[in-house]
Amino acid sequence: MRIFTMLLALIIWLPAAAQAQAGNWRFVALGDMPYRDQDIPDMEMLIDAINGVQPRFTVHVGDTKNSAAACGEAWNKRVLGWFNSFQAPLIYTPGDNEWTDCHRARPPSDPLDELKLLRRMFFQRPDSLGAKPMPLLRQSAAYPENQAWQHDGIRFATLHVVGSFNNMRRDAQEYAARNDANLSWLRRQFAEAGNDRAIAIFLQADLWYTIDNGKGSRDGMVPLMQLLEEETRRFAKPVLLVHGDSHDCVIQPNPPGFGADAARIPNMLRVQVPGDSVVDALVIQVGRDTAQPFSVKPVLGVARNCTAKQP
Repeated sequence: MRIFTMLLALIIWLPAAAQAQAGNWRFVALGDMPYRDQDIPDMEMLIDAINGVQPRFTVHVGDTKNSAAACGEAWNKRVLGWFNSFQAPLIYTPGDNEWTDCHRARPPSDPLDELKLLRRMFFQRPDSLGAKPMPLLRQSAAYPENQAWQHDGIRFATLHVVGSFNNMRRDAQEYAARNDANLSWLRRQFAEAGNDRAIAIFLQADLWYTIDNGKGSRDGMVPLMQLLEEETRRFAKPVLLVHGDSHDCVIQPNPPGFGADAARIPNMLRVQVPGDSVVDALVIQVGRDTAQPFSVKPVLGVARNCTAKQP
């Protein structure tokens, strides 16, 4: 009943909101779900609600399950069915729970085997997932999960950066090669964005975890963090960074930078999707404002703390 009431409110609100700002459009971001078997019906209803929003596309930023649940082909097939039930294109970037943490799943499995399986099942096509796929640019045959596309003068890209130290502590060789690929892909997006009005980057890992919580390690993240801040400042136009990993909804204009002084990044909007037991997604409205074209709102309104953090 709770979900039904929210869906009804959504159906009432969206058409008016969509027509109130002519020329605007929207996409949806979600991740870190479903974490529990009892959340699966709510997630399937969330997909129906997202289809009702009619976004141009939806991005899932990883963690399609909790870290203890079994990895493998059977689960991936179920996820693929969900992804292809999105009426608009669905773009996916993996999380740590799908592969790096599979050694501690029940039953355990080999992370590198799971990574190969993910690439084979989700990233072999030249286009997106979803009922109406759209073309995507893929970085390479070795890293097909690094994807890019453009819409309305905005460059969008995924980076395969995951929690659990980005796999650096478990497999330094795998990490080093993928990190080099990520850095190259990120540089390319900014290098080719001279005429774009904004850039949006999607990844799984929470790069701000230690800053927000005053604890934890940046192992496996530092080179990417430094390059992201450097390129964003140089770009000087709006940059949207969407991630998952820590589960609470976060909307943070001008987030702290990653240097020792944590100087704010003035042209970045950081958005963390809700997750875990909170089954919701974020509608990101795109407008014509040159300073900040992105505004964010939950689809169902059940996400915790989903208000802008003050810079």
